[in-house]
Amino acid sequence: MNSEDSEENLETLQEYIDWCFDVIVMKKNQNACSPVKSETPSSKRSCPADSPETTSPTGKSFTDILDSIDKRLSLVEILHREFKSLRESLEFSQQQVETLAAENASLRDSVNMRDNLVFSGIPESAEEDAEATVKSFIKTYLKLLEDTVENICFERVHRLGAKKPGAPRPRPIVAKFGYFKQKEQLKGTDFSVNDQFPKEILERRKVLRASRAVIAVDRLYVDGRLYRDVSTTPLHRSPAFLLTHTHTTPYTFTHLRGTTMYIYTQRSNHSDLTAHTDMEDILAHKRVHARTYLIQLSITRSVQH
Repeated sequence: MNSEDSEENLETLQEYIDWCFDVIVMKKNQNACSPVKSETPSSKRSCPADSPETTSPTGKSFTDILDSIDKRLSLVEILHREFKSLRESLEFSQQQVETLAAENASLRDSVNMRDNLVFSGIPESAEEDAEATVKSFIKTYLKLLEDTVENICFERVHRLGAKKPGAPRPRPIVAKFGYFKQKEQLKGTDFSVNDQFPKEILERRKVLRASRAVIAVDRLYVDGRLYRDVSTTPLHRSPAFLLTHTHTTPYTFTHLRGTTMYIYTQRSNHSDLTAHTDMEDILAHKRVHARTYLIQLSITRSVQH
């Protein structure tokens, strides 16, 4: 907070103190000017308009005091709105800082690991030199020349995790270097070489690895459900609601009766072009295609399971 803000706050505080004092004086004068009960009207006491009791010790009249109160209330409302706006802005800035900090940490981990490779399946000895083990592995299984391997500059090479006696598999080795990317030569062996990723990316990869994706002609099926994308699916085959819904959404243009699904023909006034596409999708995912018939009628086209 700078000096100008401090002066403004002091002025506001001084105005508030003056306002409180004026209110006290006004209440005191009101009590002094209240009429006293008497038997005769002539005996009633009243404060004339020009009485000194109608003014405060500061020389302000009641009207001036009320005007001053209104001004101060308006000032308080303005300050309250500004404070509320500043508080909302501060909360938003704090959320942005937290989000950027998390993204920065993830990017930092990704940058630190971009030159790392993880070697899995390499036998582990009691007292080994991890760098020498990796170089020997590269020469033996990746068929690189010895001179090339010796010229590789490692920043660090070490086993991942703590050693556990009786573990069925050796611990992976992580090596940080920037030259070697020949992973295809490891196919068909018991070894693997993979990029190293941060923990968050590894968790997402585990979830995605469990998904089953199949491409059928120009359609992508993920875990048996058609993936619809505006950029790859013709608009006449993908109404707006289908772009955000799965096949669990009940369609209004079809109905089931027993094991038969009835769909209006393409020339019908009630036809929907997506009905035939969805019928093809259902057939594409049938595990048993026995007794599947397409019957062309003058009114309907049905699919008999």
